[in-house]
Amino acid sequence: MYYTRDAKVIDPFLSEYQAKQSYKDATNPDRVAVLTPDMRRVRAKQQEIAMQRAIDAAEEKKKKVAEEKLRKRVKSPEEERWEKLRGEGNRLGEEEEMGVRDGGKGAVGGGSTNK
Repeated sequence: MYYTRDAKVIDPFLSEYQAKQSYKDATNPDRVAVLTPDMRRVRAKQQEIAMQRAIDAAEEKKKKVAEEKLRKRVKSPEEERWEKLRGEGNRLGEEEEMGVRDGGKGAVGGGSTNK
């Protein structure tokens, strides 16, 4: 009954006593010696998980940057024509190369048939 009537007087002392007891128990060498190996094991596991998440996030970010770069890339008119033809036909410059490789007898090559 005294406690409920004069709670303002006793409360600070009681809170301080409980805090001291809690600190005393938490820093007890016997208790800490038992908890330290468990704490190290848990911390190592947390570090492992965090490292894996960081690696995954870096890969995901790299992939998104590459996709964004590809999406924003402006295609040249030649690439656009190539896509419209769906890969059929010759690209610019390929006909000339073929003519040179055939010894000048290609479609665009400069070989003369009249001798």
